[in-house]
Amino acid sequence: NRECYDPEIIERDLAWLQSAGVSVVSAIAGIEPPNPDDPAGYRDQLDFLDRCLRHGIRCYFTVPYGRAYAGADFARIKDYIEKAGLRDHPAIMCWELAWEPIEGAWNKDLEKLGPDWNRWLVERYGSVEHALTDWGFDPRPSPEKPVPAPTMEQCMNSGPWNRYVAAFTRAFSDLISRAYGKVIRPLRAWDPNHLISFRGGACGIPSGAVFAHIHSVGVARHLDFLSPEGYNLQTGGWAVPTPADEIRKGGLVTLYYRHVSQEKPVVWLEFGFTVNGFGEAWTPARFRVRPAELENQRIEVEHFYSMIIESGSRGAAPWWFPGGFRLGENSDFGFVEPDGSERPVCSVFKAYQPRFASV
Repeated sequence: NRECYDPEIIERDLAWLQSAGVSVVSAIAGIEPPNPDDPAGYRDQLDFLDRCLRHGIRCYFTVPYGRAYAGADFARIKDYIEKAGLRDHPAIMCWELAWEPIEGAWNKDLEKLGPDWNRWLVERYGSVEHALTDWGFDPRPSPEKPVPAPTMEQCMNSGPWNRYVAAFTRAFSDLISRAYGKVIRPLRAWDPNHLISFRGGACGIPSGAVFAHIHSVGVARHLDFLSPEGYNLQTGGWAVPTPADEIRKGGLVTLYYRHVSQEKPVVWLEFGFTVNGFGEAWTPARFRVRPAELENQRIEVEHFYSMIIESGSRGAAPWWFPGGFRLGENSDFGFVEPDGSERPVCSVFKAYQPRFASV
């Protein structure tokens, strides 16, 4: 965005990334300027892409209007790409449709599937009544109401609702797949030259009340590669070192996505370690990062890279490059200091990045 774009700092950072052998950055969430019809509104975004290209780096670009059941619309994606001057820009490697699209029974996210879910019941069972008979369970508050999505309790615990929850899980997979197909098929037909994917979020293997879009086999068949995140592997929470064996379990996540996609590439997009706590208020004592925390970051990231390589992943994008206290989230996942000097974790990055070439 205009208020925080400094080309000199960007040039410095891209030069470092090039020297470290980086070929792709997960770097842009597409901006929407106040006047979308003004080409000058996209100036800094295009400047960044031009600089990436000069450094031999390609970009993973998050487009607006790509998330299923949250305003996904191919026509609006196409309109944005054209107005922003992006379709033929050689620095762009991939269109990312969504960032961590996960719905949950813990909130009202699943309610937006209500009409499609009830139509799916008729499609699969012949009628809602047939479905209720098959389940031996009626989740409706009254007979005239539509069938609701499962509750948190029903998703997390066994009970007379088990067949009902299983049916919804299958419906979710089918409906999410169809929704992505409606966006991806015309996008791929209009632009066959770019990869299409999205980062799945820290969702691991399907379980409980987590309904992640990327868990659907039907969604996987639309994507060119699949991208999990690693935060759910950190069993102690934010800013707490994780035993190596716990992170190594993430190899099962890689194998799961390789299986459901029939061996499409898996690229881990987001994993890391904050060296300055997470969420706590800023204090002067947090201005300088202790060497012990920088060493914890180096070890944690090395555990991630070891697991990612061992499990047959084809790439990784740790979170994130610039160091320093991040307002809002109150964290510091950075690989380099604010002045551009390297932190110890960079040694891990440089050692492991070349190993993807032999995976």
